[in-house]
Amino acid sequence: MYPVVSLKRPLLVDYSLCIFCQTHQASVPLSQTTDHGLAIVRNAADSRKKLRDTTNIDVIDRLENVFGSDMPKTLVWHRKCYGQFTDKNKIEGMWKSKPVHSKEEQSYSSNEASGSGRCSLRRAVQPVNWNLCIFCV
Repeated sequence: MYPVVSLKRPLLVDYSLCIFCQTHQASVPLSQTTDHGLAIVRNAADSRKKLRDTTNIDVIDRLENVFGSDMPKTLVWHRKCYGQFTDKNKIEGMWKSKPVHSKEEQSYSSNEASGSGRCSLRRAVQPVNWNLCIFCV
């Protein structure tokens, strides 16, 4: 059997630094985690992963590694970093801006029916007959 190769780069996590930004700023204190805080972070990470949040992909991967490991969950974070990552308004905004496929298909089919000629799905377009000349069609 062939060995499994992972294309993800290993994430080095320093648990003494902020779990979100992995920095330590002397002027900004680090806060200890609580069970309630960890639950909120886990829910936010799951939501952001489902929405394919590319801006926080490193943070999401780092948190998945932390939650998936057996090591104690003694994490620290900056309040600002925690607030930005778990902000419900930002996550809800991502839900609203993410297109839902069924609604998208309905809008495309209604555009075709109305003859507006806007972009259409590939499966809604007739296949190309490559045997015909493009000028004779």
